[in-house]
Amino acid sequence: MNTEDLQKLEDVIKIINATNEAGLNGKVTSIDITDKSEYSIYLAEDKKQVHLGDATNLSNKMLYVVSILEDEQGKEGDIYVNGDLNNKFNPYFREKV
Repeated sequence: MNTEDLQKLEDVIKIINATNEAGLNGKVTSIDITDKSEYSIYLAEDKKQVHLGDATNLSNKMLYVVSILEDEQGKEGDIYVNGDLNNKFNPYFREKV
């Protein structure tokens, strides 16, 4: 493993820990770490792709994810929490059509 692989592995662990802390234990069915600036997770049970951006502010991002999941139950689509939460970015949901 090279340094970049080790960083991505560390980020996966952070993502898993953040999802578990937010009460999403076992809901994450896949994690896409292809692009380290645009990580995403898939929640098959909820039929939602979550666009995380990088691995910063994961705890805050997960709070938004949980809230959006509650508000958008039964709808398939994408949750975007991949912006700068400290700079007026508002997470949002886009329903699949």
